[in-house]
Amino acid sequence: MKKSIVSQIIWIQLFTFACIQSPAKTELASIGNEITLQQEYFLGVFSESMSPSALAGHAFIGIGKGTPLICSTSGSETEAWGFYPKIRIQGIKSVWFGPVDGNVRNDIYSKIENQYFIKISSEEYIKVQIKVEEWKRKQYDLTRNDCISFVIDICKLFPDKFLIPTRTQTDTPDSYVIKFIQLNKN
Repeated sequence: MKKSIVSQIIWIQLFTFACIQSPAKTELASIGNEITLQQEYFLGVFSESMSPSALAGHAFIGIGKGTPLICSTSGSETEAWGFYPKIRIQGIKSVWFGPVDGNVRNDIYSKIENQYFIKISSEEYIKVQIKVEEWKRKQYDLTRNDCISFVIDICKLFPDKFLIPTRTQTDTPDSYVIKFIQLNKN
């Protein structure tokens, strides 16, 4: 019994050291006779500026455990999602012909130009995951139901943590996220 407690303490110290080097923030919690490692959760709002892969730029979110995007980018600790048209060219057509099939995609490897993070609880983490699942069934409609709309809808889950700027028809995803960051800076 004492041997398992010693091995748990050694494991916790090694893990804490690795995350401090990375630098993930961890806390120790005691549950009965067991010592467990509690990591903080976060939500990030990101943008990618215009590029060949993101013609108009792109806004997306990320959630995870520990320090944002440091301990893991495999999707096991950090998840990033954006909303897209299922077929890229149809996204532009949606302006004139109406909504097209939408798709929530993994954005873990998207280039990040701007970013803003907040701490969230494990319950809020689950709320974000549920909201992402809702968006997997939505249709894409440029300027009405697109990547910026997706970010705004996620941020509305946190009315006490975010100020959400008014979106204009001329906002690109990158310019909107910059406006969002400026409004939410302390």
